[in-house]
Amino acid sequence: MNQRIIFLVGFPALWIVLWGLLGAVSVGMRPVLPGFELTALAGAWDMWQRGAFLVPGNQVDAAGAVFPLYLWLIHGTWSLFGVSDVWPRLLSPALGLGSTFMIAALCRAIWPGWSGLGALGATLASGVIGWLLLASVAGAQVLLMLCILVALYGVMIGWRRGTWDGIVLTGLGLGLGFLTAGPSILAHVLPVALLTPIWAPALGWAHADGAPVSDWRHWYARFAISFVIGIAIFAAWLVPYGMETGVSAVTSLALTSLNAVADGTGGRAYLLALFLLPWIIWPPAWRALGGLWSLLKDGGGRFCLIWLLSSVVVYAVMPGRQLLDIALLVPAVAMIAAYLLYLRIDPEMARQETERRFGNGEAVLGLLVALMGLVLIVAPLAGGLVFLPWWVEGLSGSWGFVLIAIAALMAYAAPRMVIFRAALVTSQMTLAVLVGMLAASPVMNTQANVHPAAMHLRQALGQDIAVAFAGPYGYQFDFPARLEQPLDVLDPEDSIGVVAWAAGHEGGQIALIMDQLFMGAKPSAVFPYLGQYIVFWPTEIIAEQPGIVVGPKAPTSDPG
Repeated sequence: MNQRIIFLVGFPALWIVLWGLLGAVSVGMRPVLPGFELTALAGAWDMWQRGAFLVPGNQVDAAGAVFPLYLWLIHGTWSLFGVSDVWPRLLSPALGLGSTFMIAALCRAIWPGWSGLGALGATLASGVIGWLLLASVAGAQVLLMLCILVALYGVMIGWRRGTWDGIVLTGLGLGLGFLTAGPSILAHVLPVALLTPIWAPALGWAHADGAPVSDWRHWYARFAISFVIGIAIFAAWLVPYGMETGVSAVTSLALTSLNAVADGTGGRAYLLALFLLPWIIWPPAWRALGGLWSLLKDGGGRFCLIWLLSSVVVYAVMPGRQLLDIALLVPAVAMIAAYLLYLRIDPEMARQETERRFGNGEAVLGLLVALMGLVLIVAPLAGGLVFLPWWVEGLSGSWGFVLIAIAALMAYAAPRMVIFRAALVTSQMTLAVLVGMLAASPVMNTQANVHPAAMHLRQALGQDIAVAFAGPYGYQFDFPARLEQPLDVLDPEDSIGVVAWAAGHEGGQIALIMDQLFMGAKPSAVFPYLGQYIVFWPTEIIAEQPGIVVGPKAPTSDPG
C-alpha cells in the first residue's frame, strides 16, 4: 500500500479506533466521577432546567471561574440525544480525537512535504498515558487544547499564505478559548504570535499555498485583527451576561479568573515526566535528542519550542496551575519529538537491522508494563501485609495477566520504521490504559458511584422529606438526583444552625460524609463513597445528638 495512503487514511483510522475504545470503556465501565465531571454536569443541569443559557448557576460560580462553552456543548448533546450523563462523558474523547487531527494538520502546515511527520506527531500525542487518562474524564481542558491548536494553526497558515483564512481561524480559536477558560489561552498563543520574527524567517517554503507575509507591521496588524475577532466572539457572550447579572457579576468573574491563576499549591514540574510516559523512557526518543541543534535552526522547531516554553513557564511559575494544565504541553512535546525522530528514521532502521529484535528499545517499555501487571496482580492480595490505599483491595487483579501479555508483545514485536514502531507502542499503551480502567472499574462502581445515594435523596424529596447536606458540598447530587432547587448546605462548625435546621424540619434528613458510623445510632441510609460513607441521618437523631455533625466525635464502628 502506498505510504501516503497509510499516513492519510491508515493512521487516522487508528486514532479513531483508539479514541473510540477509550470513550466506550470510560463510559461503559465506570460511573460519573465526583469532582470535575459531577461539577460540570451540575452546572450544565442548573442552566438547562432554569433555561438560563447565558448565566452559569450559583453553584458553578462557587466552584471557580467557569465560562460557558463547555456547558453549551453538554446542552447540545442533551438537545440531540436527551438528558443523560453518557453524551457529555463522550465529549472529552471526541475532543481528544479532534485535537489529534489538529496536531497532524499543524505538523503538515509547519513542515509541508515531510511525508508522515504529521501522522507521527499525532500518534505520539495519542500514546501519552496521562493525556489518555485525563481526556477520558469530562472537563473543559481538552476543549481548551483544541482551541489552542486551532489558533496556532491559524497563526501558521496566516503567515505562510498571507491570506484571511489564517486571520479568521486565529480569531476563532482565541474567541472559543476565551469562552472555554477565559484569558488563559493567551499564555499559549500570544508568545508564538508576538515572536514570529524568531521562527518565521527560518521556515521552509515547500508547497506553500501562497506568498508569506513579508512586512512585519502588516503581520502584526493582521494578528491584531485576529485578536479583535476573538474579543468580539467573547463579548457576544460577556455583554449579555453582564446586562443580565450586572457589573458586579462581571467583576466577580474577572477576579475569580485571576484567582484561579494567582492562588493554589504551585506547579510541580516533575509531574511532567510522569505525565509523558511512555515516551519519556522510550530509547528512540532519547537517541533522537542528538538532533536538537537542527531543531533550533528550524523555523518549525522554534515555533514549537516557543509554544512549549511559554506553556511550561505558565505551569511552573503560576502557583494556581493544576495537574490538568500539564495536558496542554502534550501537543508541543509530541511535535518536537516527531521532528527529532523523523530526522533519525534512517539510522533507526539501520539499528533495527543489526540489533536483536528483543533489544530494539521497546523492551524497556515492555518491562514497565510487565511490572505494572505484576503489581496489579499482587497488590489486591497484599492488603493485610502492608499498608496500602483503601482502593487497592478493590482492584481486579486478574487483569494484570493481560498487561503482562501486552508487555511481551511490546518487548518483542516491532517493525523497522520508527513511525510504525510509535504506532505500535501507542496502540499497546492505549490498551494498557483500557486494561487499567477495567481493573479499576469494580472499585469505581462501588466507591465512586453516587447514583444510589442520589436516588435516595430524590425519593426523599419526592415524599416531601426535607434534606440538607452538612459539610463542604461537591455538587455530587445535583445532576444524578435531577435537583430542581439548590440543596440546603449546613456548616458543621455552626452547631446552633445545624440544631436549628434539624429542629425546624421534623422528619427530615441531614446527609454528610463520614469515615465511619457512630455506635448506637441508626441512620436512614448509608452508601460507600471514596473510602468513606455518605450517611443520611434523621433530624430527630441530630437534634438529640448534634455531635454526630458538630463537635467531638463519639466512638465509631464500621457498618461493613
